[in-house]
Amino acid sequence: GATGPQGDMGLQGPQGDLGPQGPQGDPGPQGVQGDPGATGPQGDMGLQGPQGDLGPQGPQGDPGPQGAQGDPGATGPQGDMGLQGPQGDPGAPGPMGLQGDPGPQGDMGPQGPAGPQGTSAWSDTVSETTTMLKVGVGVEVPVAVIDATSTTATKIIQGLSTKPGSIGVHGQGATGVDGDGGPYGVIGTGSAYGVYASGNLGAAGMKFFLHPHPEDPAKAIRFVCLEGNESGTYFRGTSQLENGVARIRVPDDFRMVSDADGLTVQLTPRGPVLLWTECPNLNEIVVHGELDVEFDYMVNGVRRGFAGVETTTDNTVFRPTMRDVPWGEQFTPAFRQLLVENGVLNADFTPNEVTAARLGWKLEDATRVDGKINRLYSGVVHDQAKP
Repeated sequence: GATGPQGDMGLQGPQGDLGPQGPQGDPGPQGVQGDPGATGPQGDMGLQGPQGDLGPQGPQGDPGPQGAQGDPGATGPQGDMGLQGPQGDPGAPGPMGLQGDPGPQGDMGPQGPAGPQGTSAWSDTVSETTTMLKVGVGVEVPVAVIDATSTTATKIIQGLSTKPGSIGVHGQGATGVDGDGGPYGVIGTGSAYGVYASGNLGAAGMKFFLHPHPEDPAKAIRFVCLEGNESGTYFRGTSQLENGVARIRVPDDFRMVSDADGLTVQLTPRGPVLLWTECPNLNEIVVHGELDVEFDYMVNGVRRGFAGVETTTDNTVFRPTMRDVPWGEQFTPAFRQLLVENGVLNADFTPNEVTAARLGWKLEDATRVDGKINRLYSGVVHDQAKP
């Protein structure tokens, strides 16, 4: 049948003994982290460590702009030139020494064999006022007052004087002395001047000075003279700036022979510095610069009395005198070709007779000496028969 109602609960019995502890359960999840505590006080600073190696140097920056150059100071006034001192009296000439006794005369040597007989000729040209004789030695028709030609002699005409201050050969005229030979046309030897020209000195070729070769006695050194379109003078040297300025005194000899106009100055500093000069004159050259450096200089001028040289003149030199005979062997081939190009010579270097006739040049017919052409005016005998 149906369950009856529950009865009243009975009294609780006494607690039994505690049983053994069960196993520990799994740890619960970690709790949320609490707020950080306050920062404690800073400790004492430790000792400094050793310095590291120096790093590489960085690139140099661009240089700053150059400052503006200051204005040059004003040139001070030039001082007055001092008076020239009086010339001293010449000293008295010393007494002449005693002349020594002449030495004994040596025996006469044997006479040499007689040379071949030379040819000689003379002619005269009569004008209204004068009679001019022409003497030829070794030529059939002389073209000068004295015309000498030889194929064997080493000297054609020699002038010798032992008197002090004397002149061996003196020539005066439009051309004072003209020599044509191989290799020397004219040789002069003198204690003052080997060759002196009382007037202009001209040359169709180069002008050399010769110097002994210091190592080879069979050779000599030749330097060619510098040429230009003026009669130039110069002096040069080296100087030093002090406090930005240098004053170069003009040498007396340069001042005495140079014109006051036309002076030029070239400056070469021995370092990267700007140099300049102001108002060069015959007393001094004043040089200015940015730094006190050493520098080289050259001062050029024009010889007094010879300014304004005419560089183009009438042709009185390049004029052949003989018909049908090649002319100009003394010149270089390239120089000789110029005479062909300007019409003085033909392509075979014989005179251009059309040019000679147009300019009024007189051409002579060639003559013969022992079957060879005697070249008038030059004194040279060609080893060729006349065509």
